[in-house]
Amino acid sequence: MNDESIIDAEIVTIDDAAGHHGIDPRVMREFVMTGDLSAIAKQDRPGLVMALCRYIGVDPIERPFSVFKDGKREVLYANRACTSALCRVRRISREVIAVEEKTIAGQLVIFAKARATMLSTGRYDESTGVVPVMVDDKVWDEQARRKVSKGWRMPDPNEAANLPMKAETKAKRRAVLDLVGLGLTDESEIDTIKGARIAQINMETGETFGAEPRAIAAAPDPVDPLGPRCAGKAAGIARAIADRVQELAVIMGIDEARVYHVALRKLKIDLDKYPTPPRPVDLTTSDGQALSGFLKQSLDRHAADHEAGREREPGDDDDHDPTAAGAL
Repeated sequence: MNDESIIDAEIVTIDDAAGHHGIDPRVMREFVMTGDLSAIAKQDRPGLVMALCRYIGVDPIERPFSVFKDGKREVLYANRACTSALCRVRRISREVIAVEEKTIAGQLVIFAKARATMLSTGRYDESTGVVPVMVDDKVWDEQARRKVSKGWRMPDPNEAANLPMKAETKAKRRAVLDLVGLGLTDESEIDTIKGARIAQINMETGETFGAEPRAIAAAPDPVDPLGPRCAGKAAGIARAIADRVQELAVIMGIDEARVYHVALRKLKIDLDKYPTPPRPVDLTTSDGQALSGFLKQSLDRHAADHEAGREREPGDDDDHDPTAAGAL
Protein backbone atom coordinates (compact mmCIF):
# COMPACT_ATOMS: atom_id res chain seq x y z
CA MET A 1 0.00 0.00 0.00
CA ASN A 2 1.22 3.50 -0.77
CA ASP A 3 1.95 5.81 2.14
CA GLU A 4 -0.87 8.05 0.99
CA SER A 5 -4.41 7.34 -0.15
CA ILE A 6 -4.35 8.38 -3.82
CA ILE A 7 -7.56 8.78 -5.78
CA ASP A 8 -6.99 8.12 -9.47
CA ALA A 9 -10.39 9.29 -10.68
CA GLU A 10 -10.98 12.96 -11.25
CA ILE A 11 -13.24 14.08 -8.40
CA VAL A 12 -14.92 17.44 -8.83
CA THR A 13 -18.12 17.18 -6.80
CA ILE A 14 -19.35 15.41 -3.67
CA ASP A 15 -21.38 13.15 -5.98
CA ASP A 16 -18.13 12.15 -7.72
CA ALA A 17 -16.53 11.34 -4.36
CA ALA A 18 -19.59 9.36 -3.26
CA GLY A 19 -19.51 7.32 -6.45
CA HIS A 20 -15.79 6.62 -6.03
CA HIS A 21 -16.31 5.31 -2.51
CA GLY A 22 -19.57 3.50 -3.24
CA ILE A 23 -21.63 5.69 -0.91
CA ASP A 24 -25.01 7.29 -1.42
CA PRO A 25 -24.36 10.98 -2.34
CA ARG A 26 -26.87 12.10 0.29
CA VAL A 27 -24.91 10.22 2.97
CA MET A 28 -21.62 11.67 1.73
CA ARG A 29 -23.02 15.22 1.90
CA GLU A 30 -24.23 14.82 5.48
CA PHE A 31 -20.94 13.30 6.63
CA VAL A 32 -18.73 15.86 4.89
CA MET A 33 -20.81 18.90 5.82
CA THR A 34 -21.77 18.09 9.44
CA GLY A 35 -19.96 14.92 10.56
CA ASP A 36 -23.13 14.09 12.51
CA LEU A 37 -24.16 10.43 12.23
CA SER A 38 -27.55 11.16 13.78
CA ALA A 39 -28.46 12.91 10.52
CA ILE A 40 -27.63 9.75 8.55
CA ALA A 41 -30.13 6.90 8.28
CA LYS A 42 -29.15 3.90 10.41
CA GLN A 43 -29.06 1.53 7.44
CA ASP A 44 -26.52 3.79 5.69
CA ARG A 45 -24.02 4.00 8.58
CA PRO A 46 -22.34 0.57 8.16
CA GLY A 47 -21.59 1.35 4.51
CA LEU A 48 -20.03 4.68 5.50
CA VAL A 49 -17.79 3.00 8.09
CA MET A 50 -16.75 0.31 5.59
CA ALA A 51 -15.87 3.00 3.02
CA LEU A 52 -13.70 4.79 5.58
CA CYS A 53 -11.92 1.53 6.45
CA ARG A 54 -11.22 0.84 2.77
CA TYR A 55 -9.99 4.39 2.26
CA ILE A 56 -7.39 4.29 5.04
CA GLY A 57 -6.53 0.61 4.51
CA VAL A 58 -7.54 -0.94 7.85
CA ASP A 59 -9.61 -4.05 8.53
CA PRO A 60 -13.11 -3.25 9.84
CA ILE A 61 -12.92 -6.33 12.08
CA GLU A 62 -10.54 -4.28 14.28
CA ARG A 63 -13.38 -1.82 14.94
CA PRO A 64 -11.17 1.23 14.31
CA PHE A 65 -13.99 3.74 14.75
CA SER A 66 -16.29 4.50 17.66
CA VAL A 67 -18.90 7.17 18.30
CA PHE A 68 -19.26 9.82 20.94
CA LYS A 69 -22.60 11.39 21.72
CA ASP A 70 -22.47 15.07 22.56
CA GLY A 71 -25.96 16.37 23.20
CA LYS A 72 -27.94 15.56 20.08
CA ARG A 73 -24.90 14.84 17.90
CA GLU A 74 -23.34 11.44 17.18
CA VAL A 75 -19.77 11.92 15.97
CA LEU A 76 -17.41 9.31 14.57
CA TYR A 77 -13.88 9.28 16.04
CA ALA A 78 -10.67 7.29 15.57
CA ASN A 79 -10.09 5.02 18.57
CA ARG A 80 -6.86 3.39 19.77
CA ALA A 81 -7.35 0.42 17.44
CA CYS A 82 -7.39 2.80 14.47
CA THR A 83 -4.02 4.42 15.16
CA SER A 84 -2.51 1.02 16.03
CA ALA A 85 -3.74 -0.47 12.74
CA LEU A 86 -2.50 2.53 10.74
CA CYS A 87 0.97 2.19 12.27
CA ARG A 88 1.11 -1.52 11.47
CA VAL A 89 -0.32 -1.37 7.94
CA ARG A 90 1.62 1.70 6.81
CA ARG A 91 4.79 1.03 8.84
CA ILE A 92 4.67 4.23 10.83
CA SER A 93 7.07 4.79 13.71
CA ARG A 94 6.38 7.31 16.46
CA GLU A 95 8.73 9.17 18.73
CA VAL A 96 8.33 11.79 21.41
CA ILE A 97 10.46 14.86 20.66
CA ALA A 98 9.85 16.92 23.77
CA VAL A 99 7.92 16.94 27.04
CA GLU A 100 7.90 20.06 29.18
CA GLU A 101 5.84 22.20 31.50
CA LYS A 102 4.46 25.41 30.05
CA THR A 103 2.17 28.19 31.17
CA ILE A 104 -0.66 28.98 28.76
CA ALA A 105 -3.13 31.74 29.59
CA GLY A 106 -1.94 31.59 33.18
CA GLN A 107 -2.54 27.84 33.43
CA LEU A 108 0.24 25.30 34.01
CA VAL A 109 0.13 22.46 31.47
CA ILE A 110 2.20 19.49 30.34
CA PHE A 111 3.19 19.99 26.70
CA ALA A 112 4.37 17.06 24.55
CA LYS A 113 5.53 17.07 20.93
CA ALA A 114 5.70 13.88 18.86
CA ARG A 115 6.73 12.87 15.36
CA ALA A 116 5.19 10.12 13.22
CA THR A 117 7.34 8.87 10.34
CA MET A 118 6.58 6.68 7.32
CA LEU A 119 9.49 4.21 7.39
CA SER A 120 9.13 3.52 3.65
CA THR A 121 9.62 7.14 2.55
CA GLY A 122 10.90 9.07 5.55
CA ARG A 123 7.97 11.47 5.28
CA TYR A 124 6.89 12.67 8.69
CA ASP A 125 4.46 14.89 10.53
CA GLU A 126 4.62 16.41 13.99
CA SER A 127 1.88 17.18 16.45
CA THR A 128 1.40 18.27 20.05
CA GLY A 129 -0.52 16.99 23.04
CA VAL A 130 -1.38 19.18 26.03
CA VAL A 131 -2.93 18.24 29.37
CA PRO A 132 -3.57 20.51 32.36
CA VAL A 133 -1.62 20.08 35.60
CA MET A 134 -4.95 19.82 37.38
CA VAL A 135 -7.57 17.08 37.80
CA ASP A 136 -11.26 17.58 37.14
CA ASP A 137 -12.71 15.89 40.22
CA LYS A 138 -15.87 14.09 39.12
CA VAL A 139 -18.42 12.10 41.11
CA TRP A 140 -21.39 10.04 40.02
CA ASP A 141 -24.73 11.86 40.25
CA GLU A 142 -27.48 9.29 40.54
CA GLN A 143 -30.20 11.77 39.64
CA ALA A 144 -28.44 13.05 36.54
CA ARG A 145 -27.18 9.50 35.70
CA ARG A 146 -23.77 10.84 34.85
CA LYS A 147 -20.57 12.09 36.45
CA VAL A 148 -20.59 15.74 37.42
CA SER A 149 -17.65 17.96 38.24
CA LYS A 150 -16.87 18.99 41.80
CA GLY A 151 -14.27 21.40 40.50
CA TRP A 152 -10.58 21.26 39.67
CA ARG A 153 -7.94 20.18 42.19
CA MET A 154 -4.22 19.53 42.28
CA PRO A 155 -3.25 15.96 41.31
CA ASP A 156 -2.02 13.42 43.82
CA PRO A 157 1.48 11.91 43.19
CA ASN A 158 0.22 9.04 41.03
CA GLU A 159 -2.01 11.31 38.97
CA ALA A 160 0.87 13.75 38.49
CA ALA A 161 3.16 10.93 37.31
CA ASN A 162 0.61 9.98 34.65
CA LEU A 163 0.18 13.47 33.17
CA PRO A 164 3.33 13.45 30.96
CA MET A 165 2.38 10.05 29.55
CA LYS A 166 -1.14 11.23 28.77
CA ALA A 167 0.33 14.20 26.89
CA GLU A 168 2.75 11.89 25.03
CA THR A 169 -0.06 9.50 24.03
CA LYS A 170 -2.19 12.35 22.75
CA ALA A 171 0.70 13.84 20.75
CA LYS A 172 1.65 10.53 19.13
CA ARG A 173 -1.87 9.65 18.09
CA ARG A 174 -2.52 13.10 16.67
CA ALA A 175 0.74 12.90 14.72
CA VAL A 176 -0.30 9.59 13.14
CA LEU A 177 -3.72 10.90 12.12
CA ASP A 178 -2.16 14.09 10.72
CA LEU A 179 0.38 12.05 8.74
CA VAL A 180 -2.27 9.95 7.00
CA GLY A 181 -4.63 12.89 6.56
CA LEU A 182 -7.51 11.46 8.58
CA GLY A 183 -9.37 14.50 9.87
CA LEU A 184 -11.26 12.81 12.69
CA THR A 185 -11.20 13.39 16.44
CA ASP A 186 -8.78 11.08 18.28
CA GLU A 187 -9.84 9.00 21.28
CA SER A 188 -7.43 10.85 23.57
CA GLU A 189 -9.33 14.08 22.87
CA ILE A 190 -12.75 12.75 23.93
CA ASP A 191 -11.99 13.32 27.61
CA THR A 192 -11.92 17.08 26.98
CA ILE A 193 -15.45 17.15 25.48
CA LYS A 194 -17.97 17.98 28.18
CA GLY A 195 -20.74 15.40 28.56
CA ALA A 196 -19.36 13.08 25.85
CA ARG A 197 -20.76 9.54 25.95
CA ILE A 198 -18.95 6.71 24.19
CA ALA A 199 -20.88 4.31 21.95
CA GLN A 200 -20.30 1.66 19.27
CA ILE A 201 -21.99 1.11 15.92
CA ASN A 202 -23.87 -2.12 15.22
CA MET A 203 -22.48 -2.99 11.78
CA GLU A 204 -25.67 -4.88 10.85
CA THR A 205 -28.35 -2.40 11.89
CA GLY A 206 -26.37 0.87 12.07
CA GLU A 207 -27.71 1.57 15.55
CA THR A 208 -25.41 2.97 18.22
CA PHE A 209 -25.26 1.19 21.56
CA GLY A 210 -23.43 1.24 24.88
CA ALA A 211 -23.44 5.03 25.31
CA GLU A 212 -21.96 5.73 28.72
CA PRO A 213 -20.60 8.92 30.27
CA ARG A 214 -16.88 9.28 29.68
CA ALA A 215 -15.09 9.86 32.97
CA ILE A 216 -12.03 12.08 32.79
CA ALA A 217 -9.58 9.67 34.39
CA ALA A 218 -6.04 10.38 35.51
CA ALA A 219 -4.82 7.00 34.26
CA PRO A 220 -3.79 6.55 30.62
CA ASP A 221 -5.87 4.50 28.18
CA PRO A 222 -6.33 0.75 28.64
CA VAL A 223 -3.22 -1.29 27.93
CA ASP A 224 -4.89 -3.62 25.45
CA PRO A 225 -4.10 -6.30 24.47
CA LEU A 226 -1.31 -6.73 27.03
CA GLY A 227 -3.29 -5.88 30.14
CA PRO A 228 -6.51 -4.43 31.60
CA ARG A 229 -7.39 -0.92 32.70
CA CYS A 230 -5.74 0.00 35.96
CA ALA A 231 -4.91 3.16 37.85
CA GLY A 232 -1.94 4.85 39.46
CA LYS A 233 1.74 4.31 38.78
CA ALA A 234 1.21 0.78 37.43
CA ALA A 235 -0.99 2.17 34.66
CA GLY A 236 1.67 4.68 33.59
CA ILE A 237 4.42 2.06 33.41
CA ALA A 238 2.17 -0.44 31.63
CA ARG A 239 1.07 2.19 29.12
CA ALA A 240 4.69 3.07 28.31
CA ILE A 241 5.58 -0.62 27.89
CA ALA A 242 2.62 -1.30 25.58
CA ASP A 243 3.33 1.77 23.41
CA ARG A 244 7.02 0.87 23.05
CA VAL A 245 6.26 -2.77 22.29
CA GLN A 246 3.85 -1.64 19.59
CA GLU A 247 6.41 0.68 17.99
CA LEU A 248 9.11 -2.01 17.96
CA ALA A 249 6.66 -4.51 16.44
CA VAL A 250 5.91 -2.06 13.61
CA ILE A 251 9.60 -1.35 12.98
CA MET A 252 10.67 -5.01 13.07
CA GLY A 253 7.62 -6.42 11.32
CA ILE A 254 6.82 -9.02 13.99
CA ASP A 255 4.00 -9.65 16.43
CA GLU A 256 3.69 -7.43 19.53
CA ALA A 257 3.44 -10.41 21.87
CA ARG A 258 6.71 -11.82 20.51
CA VAL A 259 8.50 -8.51 21.03
CA TYR A 260 7.18 -8.37 24.59
CA HIS A 261 8.28 -11.88 25.54
CA VAL A 262 11.66 -11.52 23.84
CA ALA A 263 12.27 -8.40 25.94
CA LEU A 264 11.30 -10.26 29.12
CA ARG A 265 13.75 -13.02 28.21
CA LYS A 266 16.52 -10.54 27.43
CA LEU A 267 16.17 -8.94 30.85
CA LYS A 268 16.08 -12.39 32.54
CA ILE A 269 13.08 -11.38 34.63
CA ASP A 270 12.04 -14.12 37.05
CA LEU A 271 8.72 -15.17 35.51
CA ASP A 272 7.94 -17.77 38.17
CA LYS A 273 6.67 -15.09 40.52
CA TYR A 274 4.06 -13.92 38.02
CA PRO A 275 0.95 -15.31 36.34
CA THR A 276 1.75 -16.98 33.01
CA PRO A 277 2.29 -15.00 30.88
CA PRO A 278 2.81 -11.83 32.93
CA ARG A 279 1.16 -8.67 31.62
CA PRO A 280 2.71 -5.21 32.01
CA VAL A 281 0.24 -4.41 34.80
CA ASP A 282 1.35 -7.55 36.67
CA LEU A 283 5.01 -6.50 36.81
CA THR A 284 6.53 -5.08 39.96
CA THR A 285 7.54 -1.43 39.79
CA SER A 286 11.23 -2.31 39.46
CA ASP A 287 10.65 -4.94 36.73
CA GLY A 288 8.24 -2.64 34.88
CA GLN A 289 10.65 0.29 34.92
CA ALA A 290 13.52 -1.95 33.80
CA LEU A 291 11.48 -3.34 30.90
CA SER A 292 10.23 0.10 29.87
CA GLY A 293 13.80 1.44 29.92
CA PHE A 294 15.10 -1.48 27.87
CA LEU A 295 12.41 -0.98 25.23
CA LYS A 296 13.19 2.75 25.09
CA GLN A 297 16.89 1.96 24.49
CA SER A 298 15.91 -0.45 21.71
CA LEU A 299 13.79 2.22 20.03
CA ASP A 300 16.64 4.71 20.32
CA ARG A 301 19.03 2.24 18.64
CA HIS A 302 16.59 1.67 15.77
CA ALA A 303 16.13 5.43 15.36
CA ALA A 304 19.91 5.97 15.30
CA ASP A 305 20.36 3.22 12.71
CA HIS A 306 17.57 4.71 10.60
CA GLU A 307 19.17 8.16 10.65
CA ALA A 308 22.50 6.60 9.68
CA GLY A 309 20.88 4.77 6.77
CA ARG A 310 21.11 1.33 8.41
CA GLU A 311 17.85 -0.58 8.78
CA ARG A 312 17.97 -3.09 11.63
CA GLU A 313 16.19 -6.23 10.54
CA PRO A 314 14.78 -8.88 12.87
CA GLY A 315 17.69 -11.23 13.35
CA ASP A 316 20.54 -8.80 12.62
CA ASP A 317 22.18 -10.05 15.79
CA ASP A 318 21.11 -13.69 15.49
CA ASP A 319 21.27 -15.82 12.35
CA HIS A 320 18.71 -18.35 13.47
CA ASP A 321 15.91 -16.78 15.48
CA PRO A 322 14.33 -13.65 13.96
CA THR A 323 12.83 -12.82 17.34
CA ALA A 324 15.95 -13.48 19.38
CA ALA A 325 16.69 -11.07 22.21
CA GLY A 326 19.65 -9.68 20.31
CA ALA A 327 17.39 -8.46 17.52
CA LEU A 328 15.90 -5.90 19.89
